[in-house]
Amino acid sequence: YGSLHLISLIHQEVLSTINVSRFPLSAPTYVQGSSQVFVGSYNGNFYCCELSIDKFPAEISWERFVGSSVYARPLVVDVNNTVHICVVSTAGDVVLLRGEDGDEVWRYRVDAEIWSDPVLLTKPSNNEKFVVFGA
Repeated sequence: YGSLHLISLIHQEVLSTINVSRFPLSAPTYVQGSSQVFVGSYNGNFYCCELSIDKFPAEISWERFVGSSVYARPLVVDVNNTVHICVVSTAGDVVLLRGEDGDEVWRYRVDAEIWSDPVLLTKPSNNEKFVVFGA
């Protein structure tokens, strides 16, 4: 449990493995064009890992406790030209973290567990962004 694996589809070999947690992980997501991979854990922690195709071994850049288990895939979103990560938890928390260092920007709680992956909607007229999730 709790490991991220980088596998070559051509050579069918594991290029890198990083043990992140002793608990199962959510599906990971990444920032296009970077080596940042984001993943949550059933232990309530959320991680940013540097998992590069050209640099081994992989390493954890930062981790944050978000309060309860993270089952859903995190959502990468650009807010004012800065990478942010939207994380949802089984406690009903919707947490926006800054991608660079994991600092919490804001938190909102709904009265239900959140198990579904959040998605992004953008208002065309002014580029305002919204997060949508099932609870």
